[in-house]
Amino acid sequence: MLKQKSNRRILLILTILVVMSFINTGCTQGETEYKYWINSDSDVRHNSSCQYYGNTEHGYYTNEKVGTPCGICGG
Repeated sequence: MLKQKSNRRILLILTILVVMSFINTGCTQGETEYKYWINSDSDVRHNSSCQYYGNTEHGYYTNEKVGTPCGICGG
């Protein structure tokens, strides 16, 4: 009986560790590839082929078509 409780605790701990590793690596979202980078300062939208995609000081990734399209890539 004591051995069963110990095994259950070990299984529970291992399960928690596996779940936490998936959360920390982003695997729970299926390694999502975002379509756009939105420059927060100018509200300009860049697509993944643009030189400014992810390369401005302030911004965020999204799949929503928000903001003004970039004049270079068309966002």
